[in-house]
Amino acid sequence: MSPRRLPARVVRLRHPLLSLLVIAAMLAIVANGACGEDPADTEAPTDAGAVEEDLGNNLEDADVEDVAADDVPVDVGADDTPAFPPDDVPVEDVGYIVNCPGGEGCACEDNDECDNAFCIVTPDGRKCAVPCVETCDKGWTCTQLGAKDSLFICVPDYVTLCAPCQKSADCEVQGVKSLCLDYGADGRFCGGPCKVDDDCPQGYGCEDATDGEGGASKQCRLKEGATCACSWWASDSGAKMSCDVTNEHGKCPGTRTCGKAGLGPCTGTEPAAEVCDDLDNDCDGKTDVLPASATCSVKTFTGQGSKAVCKADADCTVEGEACDEAAGLCKTLIGECSGTPICTAQGDLECIKAKQAKFELCNGEDDDCDGQTDEDFAWSNPLTGAPAIVGQPCGLGPCGGGTVKCDTLSKAVCDGDAKSKAETCNGVDDDCDGKTDEKTCSDDNACTDDVCDGAAGKCSNPVAQSCDDANQCTTDSCDMKTGTCVFKPHVGACDDGNACTTGDVCGLAGGVTPTCMAGAIPADCDDKNPCTDDSCKADSGCAALPNAITLACYDGAAKTEDVGPCHGGHQVCAGGKLQPICVGQVIPAKTEACDGIDDDCDGTTDEGCAAASADVTFSAAFATSVNDKHKLTWELGGTSPTGAAKGDKHSVRLGFVQWLMALWK
Repeated sequence: MSPRRLPARVVRLRHPLLSLLVIAAMLAIVANGACGEDPADTEAPTDAGAVEEDLGNNLEDADVEDVAADDVPVDVGADDTPAFPPDDVPVEDVGYIVNCPGGEGCACEDNDECDNAFCIVTPDGRKCAVPCVETCDKGWTCTQLGAKDSLFICVPDYVTLCAPCQKSADCEVQGVKSLCLDYGADGRFCGGPCKVDDDCPQGYGCEDATDGEGGASKQCRLKEGATCACSWWASDSGAKMSCDVTNEHGKCPGTRTCGKAGLGPCTGTEPAAEVCDDLDNDCDGKTDVLPASATCSVKTFTGQGSKAVCKADADCTVEGEACDEAAGLCKTLIGECSGTPICTAQGDLECIKAKQAKFELCNGEDDDCDGQTDEDFAWSNPLTGAPAIVGQPCGLGPCGGGTVKCDTLSKAVCDGDAKSKAETCNGVDDDCDGKTDEKTCSDDNACTDDVCDGAAGKCSNPVAQSCDDANQCTTDSCDMKTGTCVFKPHVGACDDGNACTTGDVCGLAGGVTPTCMAGAIPADCDDKNPCTDDSCKADSGCAALPNAITLACYDGAAKTEDVGPCHGGHQVCAGGKLQPICVGQVIPAKTEACDGIDDDCDGTTDEGCAAASADVTFSAAFATSVNDKHKLTWELGGTSPTGAAKGDKHSVRLGFVQWLMALWK
């Protein structure tokens, strides 16, 4: 016989015991009626004490958890929400009477606040339970509470849906069998029982699922692309799931917990490099077991060094020094050799299998633990000086193709050099030094260049060098023993290279250096030509350059220049020559002209000429008259009425007016 929901009119009873008695009586009546039995044939408790005892057993057997939530898992639709009415919904819209507080569907915190003594967890928080007989609203299941009595209430199927979990038991609330499902990298979240997709809230699908613990059933699972959020129940109950805190050192277990702000980050121990501290630092399940990749080293020092105080190598500034941490001083480092670190039983770090470093020897071993072998030993190329370390190819000429090898603990050689021999004039580098036929044709004269014709096998000894120092004041020679030039000073005439000096002689400049000294007599470069400028140049000697000067000239008789109208002129230089014409001169005339001028420049004017006469007519203050074609100019002034003719024209100075005035007085 299947239970069905009670379509009862719920009336709030103030006493919890009375409420339970009424509910128990109603359930018994409905159950008997549903089975077709005569109510008179059904045994019922005969007193209130018996009913109370049965209800108490039911309460003790009920699977009810006191949890709370703030919201519903992701995308649960309004149509899927169970029919617990909010306080502002009219009674006629829900199909039954709500009498809060304490009535069915009313908010509660514990069983004592409900008239039916059942405060259950719902998607909207804790609510007083609604009894049922057969069915409940979608998303709810009619569940029997207690093993002895047939007391059924509607329990929500998806209170824990999408809540984080560690195992399926975390998802089971109020008897609903939800599994803890694996969502891959996102973690593990609760599902909810279903048969088909329509059973699940919006955004979920009904799938076959397992929980890895042996549980398997169809469960509502969030569809791909969506993410679970923390419901009110998950946040209120602190639902959590396992996670890992991971970094380069390892992976340590942690948890993610729902809180008021949602699903928190993965919290747990941060993995760290394993150290000797009696802890599993890298969370690999082993304590004080260092990883295979762990390394350590042991330093070896000499007794020398700056001895500066230090804590780490960086404190030592002198090249070749490192910090001896044990002594706290900077010392000369021989080498630092690696080993394997282990933790001792006392929890100390010990570096084992580390050898003692020593100065590098040529022995095929890395003695100073610097990662190189025999690096301090090399063979030098005799031609270029370039080094080749142990193991590299070496050798020149017939000795080529060799390999650098250790000869002693302190010396490396080229094994190909064993083929070398004394050099001969044969066109072959017999001694493997990179040079062919050198010093095979010596004539014991250091001043000659000993040359070998290897193809012909013949020698020649031409002069190796010229000892001429191009100094005319030294006697040059070559020292046959040393091959060096000797320059001996000598005394005598020389040419200092200056064409303007004569009498140059050799001497010692500064009393040391043989030098040609300039003579004291300068060269005479005067060519007696006034139309040239004469000079001397050190590199070419005397030079005469044409000029453009002018010279005074006069071709008249002696003692006539600057007498009367006679005067000198000038001659011009052109192309280095004096031009013959005397430009601008006035020379004496051959005869004297009766013109009042000393034409022949003899100091006498108009000698041999008759006196001139003139008719004078006075007009006003002065007068003019023409006589013998000479213009007469009468000048006022003077005190005498008489005058005399002068110049090339007759000018008579009479002073007539002044004379008359003198007479008048």
